[in-house]
Amino acid sequence: MHKPRNYLIPALFTFTFFMSPYAFADEEGTFFGQDATGKWIVGIKAGVMENNTEGFGDATNAGIVLGYRFSRAIGGIGGSSSVEFEATTSVSDGDISGTGSEWDVNTYALFFTYATPGKVYFKGKLGGMYSDVSSNAAGVGGNASGFSGGLGFGLKIGENGKIEAEYTGVTGDNDLSFWSLGGLYEF
Repeated sequence: MHKPRNYLIPALFTFTFFMSPYAFADEEGTFFGQDATGKWIVGIKAGVMENNTEGFGDATNAGIVLGYRFSRAIGGIGGSSSVEFEATTSVSDGDISGTGSEWDVNTYALFFTYATPGKVYFKGKLGGMYSDVSSNAAGVGGNASGFSGGLGFGLKIGENGKIEAEYTGVTGDNDLSFWSLGGLYEF
């Protein structure tokens, strides 16, 4: 069985290869008949990953964020909307109490986000997440997909930078919560 992380680098390369002509084109394209004048997003994030199963200690995860922020919010309500892909992996495993074992997790998520206007802003996101929990304990682990959402706030740094603190939760067999701090750059 192939693990999803084996496909992350080729998928990112393919996405970048096919999207680069659009990112560097002289003319603006259209998005449902509207000008597509938004910005690409790249970033990193790290934080505490909680497995909400009894006896599981916290792991530490870090990862990347790739996305596109539309030039105006969907629905024209002010603020900003974006589509964001996030991928994280455990950089420090969590303990499983009473077993001497540890667990880790890889996550892959796609979100639609909305952020309020202003230098300091609030952010909400909804989407789906795939998670792959593994452990050195017998019978512990597995992968699952589920509905995911989150809330956070951020601070704009200059024209293109952002710092964000977020909470993300996912439903399903792998009941996870991710408290993260990240930096984003838009271009």
